[in-house]
Amino acid sequence: ALFDRALDANLRGPFVVIRTLLPAMIARGSGMIVSVGSVAGHRAFPSNGAYSASKFGLRGLHDVLGEELRGTGVRATLVEPAATDTSAWDPYHPDERPELPDRADMLHTLASLPDHPESVPLNMLVAVPGTPLADAAPLEPLEMVRAIATARLTMPKSMVRLSAGRLEMDDGTQALCFLAGANSIFYGDTLLTTGNPAQHTDRALFDRLGVRPMAAV
Repeated sequence: ALFDRALDANLRGPFVVIRTLLPAMIARGSGMIVSVGSVAGHRAFPSNGAYSASKFGLRGLHDVLGEELRGTGVRATLVEPAATDTSAWDPYHPDERPELPDRADMLHTLASLPDHPESVPLNMLVAVPGTPLADAAPLEPLEMVRAIATARLTMPKSMVRLSAGRLEMDDGTQALCFLAGANSIFYGDTLLTTGNPAQHTDRALFDRLGVRPMAAV
């Protein structure tokens, strides 16, 4: 079941979406396909079989797309974020792994871009079975608050999005995140691979905090 879930989210889903949309892009002669891979798609980490297999498969899919789309006007890009050095990686000796940038470096890189990202999603660790951090201890909630405050100060026009991990946060932690500068959330019961607070739960929290949604544009 775990292997099937990893393949569904990370490989089968992208494959089906690409197969559905690609013919129209090719007929139009333009378009871009962007998928999110992972450092686990080309490096091995212990206790990571299902997740890594799905990400290796996604990288293979994009290698094939690169060959098939030559001359069509359609581009395929695979974004492969590195892991970020937090205390959750301690069992893997992050100080001995130069490929694990710390959070300050990650935010500095984003803030140094010529144009800041429109959206900066920040996740609280969710210990998903089958991933490298499945057995990691919970992170200190204030680490998340500090990261959000840093993102807000360095990227004042970006939407700082409180993303995965809100099910594991209490209302007080979420309130601190909003006060620190988060001004966006993912809304709905389910994210791509993890759960999310129910919509009525979010509405009740926002009512208590006096938070109001932005007008649609």
